[in-house]
Amino acid sequence: MLVIESIKKLQKDPSKVELFFDDSSKITLLLDTVAKFSLYEGREISQEEYKEIRNFDTKKQLRTKTLSFVTRSLKTEQQVREYIYRHCKGEDLQDDIADEIIEDLKDFGYIDDHEFAEVFLKSRVKNKPRSKYLLKSEMLSKGISKEICDEVLQELDINDFDLLKKLYEKKFKNERITFDDKKKISFLSRKGFSWDTISELINSFEENDA
Repeated sequence: MLVIESIKKLQKDPSKVELFFDDSSKITLLLDTVAKFSLYEGREISQEEYKEIRNFDTKKQLRTKTLSFVTRSLKTEQQVREYIYRHCKGEDLQDDIADEIIEDLKDFGYIDDHEFAEVFLKSRVKNKPRSKYLLKSEMLSKGISKEICDEVLQELDINDFDLLKKLYEKKFKNERITFDDKKKISFLSRKGFSWDTISELINSFEENDA
């Protein structure tokens, strides 16, 4: 059994308190947790109840932090899970708490990988165009599933030639490109475009000059 020897408010965060126990250990809890479990000086707490209190408080604090995290900008499910893992106290709690919080956020529409992929792709096409291969690789690295990546790429009717034209115009404006422009061709290749697509762009300039 643990006995609460004292409870002190945190000056830096009035929503929390520190509980000091008779074994010289301490824990920081939300005032809501203190109220829910009727915690007071002199109260005895079993190890089982201590674990329950700790789990409840961890979940409550993480819900608040995670909600703030996802409302600042769109996040993928994987990004949210990684955030929870970084802030979760106790390895044994990570999966259970992450699953519970993520499901709640999904229900309220705060996590939607399909919507994230749409917004991400539209932004990339407008501001940082690159090949479909690289765009898909970026989305996969953020935890978007292959199925959602392919689905959104198809829905937005994104193709490599249009992406290449956008990139070229953004970088080189109205300059021409020929098969001898090694620097330009190298730049376009580094953005993930195939030789066939680059050749199609070069040929389109030659056709316009004909």
